Amino acid sequence: MRVSSILFILVFLLLLSGCDSSTTRESIEVNALYSGNELEIPIKADQEGYFAHLSDIGTNRYGAFFEINKDWDEVLTIIDEVISEKTGSSIVKFPNKIGVMNGNDAIISVRSDGKMDYFLLVRYGSDEYLISTMGADVILEGMNPHADGLSLLIPLHFISDARVPVSSGYGLLAPRLYEGVYYELFEGIDTQMFLDFYNDSGWFDIKYSGGDIVLNPTINSSAQSDRNFLTNTVRISFETRVGITYFSVQRGS
Repeated sequence: MRVSSILFILVFLLLLSGCDSSTTRESIEVNALYSGNELEIPIKADQEGYFAHLSDIGTNRYGAFFEINKDWDEVLTIIDEVISEKTGSSIVKFPNKIGVMNGNDAIISVRSDGKMDYFLLVRYGSDEYLISTMGADVILEGMNPHADGLSLLIPLHFISDARVPVSSGYGLLAPRLYEGVYYELFEGIDTQMFLDFYNDSGWFDIKYSGGDIVLNPTINSSAQSDRNFLTNTVRISFETRVGITYFSVQRGS
């Protein structure tokens, strides 16, 4: 059996151990990456499972699969009613194809205490949905490539690279980015869109240097005990090859 197949099976089993049993729930709750704030969606749904972090199963829920007999616009309306009370919050359909249902992806932005919590909603079947916090695990050079990485807010909806499995269900739990590796972006995504995303988030001090975005996280590293955050300075670099834009994450200076 190939090593990749063995790793897939192990990851799948770990995820199952972190899921609640399937049941019907009156609401779906997901916690934001940095703040830990809970987004509660008051929909009665058949819950397929929550997921937490791969190895450190804690109190925070970073995503959920659920089934509900409502169409896409009905689900968006319910969520919009929940977040509309918070000034600066929004739910926006995103045109890129993240899930298998083309055009059925949305970014949920919830403003709280001057900072933004982001969630990604994907419809991946006629009645099947996934909601996830917005973030990725960064594997720095010298780290065990099979161990947990350091969590960083990443605009997952910008990434089209097949090596970042945001479209494969549980892959939304914590997609992995390796330091210095360049990943392909959707057509039309540029440096300014990354700048706008991180400026709007409020979680970083930001510099623009030589075409790169330098992020200095302002999060409290002890804010949550069940996830390790990348708290050092981060450099987001870009390059274009044959008309396609790529980005990479590296330790900054």
